Amino acid sequence: MTGDSSFTLPADLRAELTEDPSVATRRRLMVAWAKESATGRLVYIGELPRERTGLKCACECYGCGEQLEAVNAGVDQAVRAPHFRHLRYTPANNCRLLVARAALLYRLGEARIDRFPPRKFRGEVRGLYGGSYARESVIEEQLARVVAADIEDQVTAVLTLADGNQVLVRLSGSVDVSPDGHRLPTIVIAADDPAVANMSAEELRTRIQQLVLDGQWVGPELDRSGIEPQLQAQALADAVEALDAVPIEAEPEIGLTPTRETLLHWTAKELLRELKSVVVPDIELPWEDWMHVAGVTPFDLMQDGGDVPLDDIRLEKQLGRTRPDLLAEMYGEPEEYFSGPIAIEVTVTHPIDRARLERIRAEDVACLELDLSGLPRDTTRTHLRNLLHHGNVPSYWVHHPVFDARRGRFWQQVLDASDSQLARWFSADFLVVYKYLDGSLNWGPYTGERDEAKRRLAALGVELERRGYRGAKLTDDDTELVRVLGRLYSIRDNKPVFYRIVSLWQVVNAIMTDRQQARSRGYHFLFLVALKAYDRRFPLDQQKKIDAWRERARRGIEEPSDIYYRRRKYDELVALLFPEMASGLTWSSKGHR
Repeated sequence: MTGDSSFTLPADLRAELTEDPSVATRRRLMVAWAKESATGRLVYIGELPRERTGLKCACECYGCGEQLEAVNAGVDQAVRAPHFRHLRYTPANNCRLLVARAALLYRLGEARIDRFPPRKFRGEVRGLYGGSYARESVIEEQLARVVAADIEDQVTAVLTLADGNQVLVRLSGSVDVSPDGHRLPTIVIAADDPAVANMSAEELRTRIQQLVLDGQWVGPELDRSGIEPQLQAQALADAVEALDAVPIEAEPEIGLTPTRETLLHWTAKELLRELKSVVVPDIELPWEDWMHVAGVTPFDLMQDGGDVPLDDIRLEKQLGRTRPDLLAEMYGEPEEYFSGPIAIEVTVTHPIDRARLERIRAEDVACLELDLSGLPRDTTRTHLRNLLHHGNVPSYWVHHPVFDARRGRFWQQVLDASDSQLARWFSADFLVVYKYLDGSLNWGPYTGERDEAKRRLAALGVELERRGYRGAKLTDDDTELVRVLGRLYSIRDNKPVFYRIVSLWQVVNAIMTDRQQARSRGYHFLFLVALKAYDRRFPLDQQKKIDAWRERARRGIEEPSDIYYRRRKYDELVALLFPEMASGLTWSSKGHR
């Protein structure tokens, strides 16, 4: 700075630098306001006439109470600006700060304040499971007019507005000061600039409006319009939406601190009651082999699901020995499936156990399970509602009366068939499954036709055995019955069945030379009766062998110790399947059965 002759300090700063340091300090500590000792009124140095210069001002410091003298009071032009000065010591900065605050309060009513700072409101809720939810609202600058100011103490004043409302103004060095018992809406103003103590009345009027606008509202009576309770309610609604708070209506049922799973369970029930409908899955009856007998196809066992309207919805309503989460009436189509009572179970952590399943089935009411166990933890109430509304949660039929009803109708078709009808179906399916299908004596491929016939055959066997035809129930490893019937059908049809041979004689020769001895020769009586019933004839040499076989069998047919001792296990079934043999089955070498 020394090498630049063109650079010049401002006059006021140059003068201050040249002053005695003690003088400069006193200038910075000058105050333009004081309190009249007689009246307690705050006066501005510019208001005093010349004759009240010095101690004639009869004023004291607003901060420390010490006597003051007026310097250059009433002087229009002076080297030193008019001010008040302490007599006995140099005042501390705290005096100027208190004087500044007093001047601000004193001039509040004269400053024509017509605007107030924005009001900020906040409602906040802490969720049950760690979330924080807040709502805020701001009322922008309010227009109002102050008609009176009542100074209460060194830091507070009550402003009366033109509309009759009152506002408390509180001066502070920071904005985190509470009103300390005041019940008025309060504006806290950061009045921590001691320089205000040396401002003129006009400067204060200009400064006050901006200070008010920069202030902050505090106090218990700030929200006279009820905004904060609304914000608090909105914040609580946000927590409820996030499944992080208990709705008021849920408190009697699940308490104030339920687990998240319990709250999710309760919410799902309430949403179903609001929706008044539920999306049900397809109904698929379990397949049973006997259904083939009734001509039932897999398509006959299915019914498409969909959105089913609900009415008369009741939560936790007792149903016999069980209490489902929701009990309602269905009004969907077709009525056979989706009309009548329905129980809905909502599972979150524990699926329906066997004991509860049995209690539900005992009531014979349609029961649907909605599985919410896979929902993510951030699932909201709205998201859950959409999932339920669109059927995007796993659902299962626990029970449906139509299962037993339709099964009963299908079964009735089987019951209504005569024994002879069942016999015809049985024979036809047996030949489809066990005959050789090509001329090279190889089994044909297991086509869909053979698969269907095999299932029907098993079902027919169940029903025939239920009707008293012993041993009719075929299983995959039941080679004995298959062998017996295969030989009988070979004799009846005069061609091999169940054998890789080309002639009936080969079948008969295989029977006569049976190595199964005691297990198989007990059924030789049946084959001999079949040969006679169907009048099968052979060349003389073959016939002689058959006659000799017949004689051996006749002698041992009723001797328990003989290998030809007759086994009667399939007599009733054979008589039904081969009616031409029925009379021969009653033959006995002793004249009785």
